Amino acid sequence: MHSSQDNLIWHIEKYRKKRGLSYLELSNQLHIPYTTLTETLRGKRVPRIDTVDILADAMGLDTYELFLPPEGAKKKAETNGLEEGLLESVRELPDKKKELLRMYLDCLEEID
Repeated sequence: MHSSQDNLIWHIEKYRKKRGLSYLELSNQLHIPYTTLTETLRGKRVPRIDTVDILADAMGLDTYELFLPPEGAKKKAETNGLEEGLLESVRELPDKKKELLRMYLDCLEEID
């Protein structure tokens, strides 16, 4: 099973390789520090939610999609009313609470 961070790394690498960008070119294009990008890709850093939002915007994805496993990336998640309501609630959270929620979800994932 992949962690949320593994999934994020997979999506970033897919985007970078598809466009033939070096890590430096990608960090410049996204206006994020090179060290933030490379440490994230090595699993040494968990990016802030605003950085994840920048990545998602650049890739044309919703932020939550960056955390979907590669298999789930082939098609967008189908949501029912409850799931859509939850997604909307998460979108409205302040950045600090989004980060706490992400940490909580990572902990839950480690339990499996």
